[in-house]
Amino acid sequence: MSEAVAVIPARGGSKRLPGKNLAPFRGRPMIAWTIAAARDSGLFGEIYVTTEDAAIADVARAEGAALIDRPADLATDTVSLTAVLDHALRGLPSLPPAACLLMPNCPLRTGEDIKAAARRFEETGADVTMSVVGYGWRPPEWALADD
Repeated sequence: MSEAVAVIPARGGSKRLPGKNLAPFRGRPMIAWTIAAARDSGLFGEIYVTTEDAAIADVARAEGAALIDRPADLATDTVSLTAVLDHALRGLPSLPPAACLLMPNCPLRTGEDIKAAARRFEETGADVTMSVVGYGWRPPEWALADD
Protein backbone atom coordinates (compact mmCIF):
# COMPACT_ATOMS: atom_id res chain seq x y z
CA MET A 1 0.00 0.00 0.00
CA SER A 2 1.00 3.55 -0.65
CA GLU A 3 1.67 6.40 1.72
CA ALA A 4 -1.01 8.42 -0.10
CA VAL A 5 -4.14 9.11 1.92
CA ALA A 6 -7.83 9.42 1.15
CA VAL A 7 -9.75 12.19 2.89
CA ILE A 8 -13.54 11.98 2.97
CA PRO A 9 -15.27 15.19 4.13
CA ALA A 10 -18.59 14.23 5.69
CA ARG A 11 -20.43 16.86 7.66
CA GLY A 12 -23.72 16.16 9.33
CA GLY A 13 -25.59 19.33 8.45
CA SER A 14 -26.77 18.99 4.87
CA LYS A 15 -29.62 21.40 4.17
CA ARG A 16 -30.93 20.08 0.84
CA LEU A 17 -30.93 16.43 1.94
CA PRO A 18 -30.60 16.16 5.73
CA GLY A 19 -28.60 13.13 6.82
CA LYS A 20 -27.48 12.34 3.26
CA ASN A 21 -24.10 10.91 4.27
CA LEU A 22 -25.86 8.31 6.42
CA ALA A 23 -28.83 7.80 4.12
CA PRO A 24 -29.27 4.13 3.24
CA PHE A 25 -28.32 3.12 -0.26
CA ARG A 26 -28.63 -0.55 -1.19
CA GLY A 27 -28.58 -1.55 2.48
CA ARG A 28 -25.59 0.52 3.64
CA PRO A 29 -25.05 4.13 4.69
CA MET A 30 -24.01 6.29 1.75
CA ILE A 31 -20.57 7.04 3.21
CA ALA A 32 -19.84 3.32 3.67
CA TRP A 33 -19.71 2.93 -0.12
CA THR A 34 -17.07 5.64 -0.43
CA ILE A 35 -14.91 4.15 2.33
CA ALA A 36 -15.19 0.72 0.70
CA ALA A 37 -14.24 2.10 -2.74
CA ALA A 38 -11.20 3.84 -1.27
CA ARG A 39 -10.17 0.61 0.46
CA ASP A 40 -10.84 -1.50 -2.64
CA SER A 41 -8.66 0.77 -4.77
CA GLY A 42 -5.60 -0.34 -2.79
CA LEU A 43 -4.08 3.11 -3.30
CA PHE A 44 -4.13 4.50 0.22
CA GLY A 45 -2.06 3.88 3.30
CA GLU A 46 -4.87 5.41 5.36
CA ILE A 47 -8.46 6.49 4.78
CA TYR A 48 -9.61 9.45 6.87
CA VAL A 49 -13.10 10.78 7.44
CA THR A 50 -13.26 14.37 8.62
CA THR A 51 -16.52 15.12 10.42
CA GLU A 52 -18.13 16.94 13.31
CA ASP A 53 -20.99 14.41 13.48
CA ALA A 54 -20.93 11.56 16.03
CA ALA A 55 -23.16 9.25 13.97
CA ILE A 56 -21.00 9.69 10.87
CA ALA A 57 -17.91 9.06 13.02
CA ASP A 58 -19.45 5.81 14.30
CA VAL A 59 -20.11 4.53 10.77
CA ALA A 60 -16.65 5.62 9.58
CA ARG A 61 -14.97 3.74 12.45
CA ALA A 62 -17.11 0.65 11.82
CA GLU A 63 -16.02 0.74 8.16
CA GLY A 64 -12.35 0.95 9.13
CA ALA A 65 -11.65 4.62 8.48
CA ALA A 66 -9.57 6.81 10.77
CA LEU A 67 -11.22 9.97 12.09
CA ILE A 68 -10.28 13.61 12.01
CA ASP A 69 -12.44 15.71 14.31
CA ARG A 70 -13.65 18.71 12.35
CA PRO A 71 -14.31 21.92 14.28
CA ALA A 72 -17.75 23.53 13.98
CA ASP A 73 -16.41 26.50 12.00
CA LEU A 74 -15.29 24.06 9.28
CA ALA A 75 -18.64 22.24 9.23
CA THR A 76 -20.85 24.91 7.70
CA ASP A 77 -22.42 24.89 4.26
CA THR A 78 -20.24 27.82 3.18
CA VAL A 79 -16.80 26.47 4.10
CA SER A 80 -14.58 25.47 1.18
CA LEU A 81 -13.35 21.96 0.58
CA THR A 82 -9.86 23.44 0.37
CA ALA A 83 -10.15 24.65 3.97
CA VAL A 84 -11.46 21.26 5.10
CA LEU A 85 -8.68 19.38 3.32
CA ASP A 86 -6.05 21.79 4.64
CA HIS A 87 -7.28 21.23 8.21
CA ALA A 88 -7.31 17.46 7.74
CA LEU A 89 -3.79 17.29 6.29
CA ARG A 90 -2.32 19.64 8.90
CA GLY A 91 -3.67 17.33 11.61
CA LEU A 92 -1.71 14.33 10.35
CA PRO A 93 1.63 13.33 11.90
CA SER A 94 3.35 14.09 8.58
CA LEU A 95 2.30 15.45 5.23
CA PRO A 96 1.57 12.57 2.82
CA PRO A 97 3.08 12.56 -0.67
CA ALA A 98 -0.44 12.62 -2.16
CA ALA A 99 -4.00 13.08 -0.95
CA CYS A 100 -7.25 12.17 -2.62
CA LEU A 101 -10.42 14.00 -1.60
CA LEU A 102 -13.42 11.69 -2.06
CA MET A 103 -16.91 13.07 -1.65
CA PRO A 104 -18.92 10.84 0.70
CA ASN A 105 -22.15 10.72 -1.28
CA CYS A 106 -21.00 8.90 -4.43
CA PRO A 107 -22.07 5.31 -3.82
CA LEU A 108 -21.66 4.19 -7.44
CA ARG A 109 -17.96 5.09 -7.58
CA THR A 110 -15.77 1.98 -7.36
CA GLY A 111 -12.21 1.23 -6.43
CA GLU A 112 -11.54 0.77 -10.14
CA ASP A 113 -12.87 4.27 -10.82
CA ILE A 114 -10.45 5.68 -8.24
CA LYS A 115 -7.56 3.71 -9.73
CA ALA A 116 -8.42 5.00 -13.22
CA ALA A 117 -8.42 8.59 -11.95
CA ALA A 118 -5.07 7.99 -10.23
CA ARG A 119 -3.60 6.60 -13.46
CA ARG A 120 -4.85 9.64 -15.37
CA PHE A 121 -3.40 11.93 -12.71
CA GLU A 122 0.02 10.29 -13.00
CA GLU A 123 -0.03 10.12 -16.81
CA THR A 124 -0.81 13.81 -17.25
CA GLY A 125 1.54 15.15 -14.58
CA ALA A 126 -1.27 17.40 -13.41
CA ASP A 127 -1.25 19.06 -10.00
CA VAL A 128 -4.90 18.16 -9.46
CA THR A 129 -7.41 15.78 -11.02
CA MET A 130 -11.17 16.13 -10.62
CA SER A 131 -13.70 13.58 -11.76
CA VAL A 132 -16.97 14.83 -13.19
CA VAL A 133 -19.97 13.27 -14.82
CA GLY A 134 -22.31 14.62 -17.46
CA TYR A 135 -25.58 16.07 -16.29
CA GLY A 136 -27.32 15.96 -19.65
CA TRP A 137 -30.61 14.41 -18.67
CA ARG A 138 -31.93 17.57 -16.94
CA PRO A 139 -30.99 21.24 -16.92
CA PRO A 140 -28.25 21.57 -14.25
CA GLU A 141 -29.99 24.48 -12.52
CA TRP A 142 -32.74 22.03 -11.48
CA ALA A 143 -30.27 20.55 -8.98
CA LEU A 144 -30.38 23.85 -7.10
CA ALA A 145 -34.15 24.34 -7.11
CA ASP A 146 -35.86 24.53 -3.72
CA ASP A 147 -39.10 22.90 -4.77
